[in-house]
Amino acid sequence: LMDSYYAEMASTLCFHKSTNPSSTLKVVYTAMHGVGTPFAERSFATFGHPPFIGVEAQNTPDPTFPTVAYPNPEEGKGALELSFQAAKDAG
Repeated sequence: LMDSYYAEMASTLCFHKSTNPSSTLKVVYTAMHGVGTPFAERSFATFGHPPFIGVEAQNTPDPTFPTVAYPNPEEGKGALELSFQAAKDAG
């Protein structure tokens, strides 16, 4: 089911797959202790994008959200502090 889903998304939504690998755009992704990392990785690969910069301390699912006071990205800087640092470190 997942294979067919990703294939469908690539065939209907990916318009520049041949040029995506050469993109110099850097993207930071955090799962914020959720379960999204494998899906985000597969999406980037399916569309031919270079891998994103992951926030390692937040890639593992953990319902206690140990790296943030409040696990809501809409809260802004506090919730995304490690993401901002990863972006800064990546240049």
